[in-house]
Amino acid sequence: MPTLISEPTEEVLTPSEYFNRYFTEEIYELFAFNTNVYYQSSFNKQLNPPVTATEIKKFFGINGILGCIRYPRIKMVWMQRFRLSCIAEAMARERFFLLRVNLHIVDKGSVSPEIQTQNKLWLVQPLIDAVRGRCLQIPRDQSHFSIDEQMVPFLGKRPVRQFVKGKPRPVGLKNYVVTSSKGLVLDFELHQGDTTPLSDRSLGLGPAIVLRLINTLPRGSFVYFDRYFTTIPLLEKMLTLGIEGTGTIITNRFKGYQFPKDSSMNRGDYHEVVNNKKDICVIKWKDSKTVLTCSTAIGALPLHKVQRYDKVTKSYIEVICPDMIKNYNEHMGGVDVSDQMMEVYRSWHKTRKCPIKLIMHLFDLAMVNSWYEYRQS
Repeated sequence: MPTLISEPTEEVLTPSEYFNRYFTEEIYELFAFNTNVYYQSSFNKQLNPPVTATEIKKFFGINGILGCIRYPRIKMVWMQRFRLSCIAEAMARERFFLLRVNLHIVDKGSVSPEIQTQNKLWLVQPLIDAVRGRCLQIPRDQSHFSIDEQMVPFLGKRPVRQFVKGKPRPVGLKNYVVTSSKGLVLDFELHQGDTTPLSDRSLGLGPAIVLRLINTLPRGSFVYFDRYFTTIPLLEKMLTLGIEGTGTIITNRFKGYQFPKDSSMNRGDYHEVVNNKKDICVIKWKDSKTVLTCSTAIGALPLHKVQRYDKVTKSYIEVICPDMIKNYNEHMGGVDVSDQMMEVYRSWHKTRKCPIKLIMHLFDLAMVNSWYEYRQS
């Protein structure tokens, strides 16, 4: 697995130069070589002409353009009436679909059955390592980070396919991501069920994901996550690692904390409880609904006033908001920002082949991250 390497400050590059750090020449060569191998093994003849690294670059470039210009059908790009010269002159239609059907980055015959059983994503592992390796090289020069689930849209049949209620794309592969509060992806771990590579599962799956992702963050960082991950033992463990945690939490995940009933609280009311060690604070706050948050770094004070819409008066009113809630709302949305950017320019492939979907998701992730790196440099 790639290791964390922080790069020194350097000159500003172009977005494409940043992108080339995710999709390197070696990756294009791997795609070209293994696509040729797969075609030959499938049809007992060589692909003529053979796929080259330059052709693979054109293939991904076409997909990037198609993500910006949404045609109802990809084939329309080559039709006389709707023709896009930048695509049609770069690659013939039949060649494009031939590459899409046969695209491979791994030689199936070179991977042992044991690895195929242990790693459900082995068909895309070299690309996962390359993209994640570049994410790990991004300097952690900010202090606030967010952890959340990200979905890779996929409707085909696959053991790793998940359904996550409440997501804009609820069906697909689940990807656990840590980002800066602005949306720059810094590390990720794709969900593989029981074979997901997590070193410490003693506190449960959610906490195990957090502990895995904060390994690449510097001591003193502030990390935000939602109730899927948050437990009191997780926050205690993070304190021993020098990482501060803040997250929403489910009521049944902590004991010994007494809070007033929802019906007895008015909008803007809050109740704060601190544990015996005085290192974890839990707050119950009522907005339109009540929410429970806990933190090792932030308490209720100072209080803030936030604008909220009142359905009774049909106007905006000021509501008292604890500092913990305000900080959580400001810094938790990094993964959602990245998702939003990827959704706008997503490279759509109507296919039930899981590797193709994952390859294009990693391509989109690299594109968005490259743009963020350029904007922040």
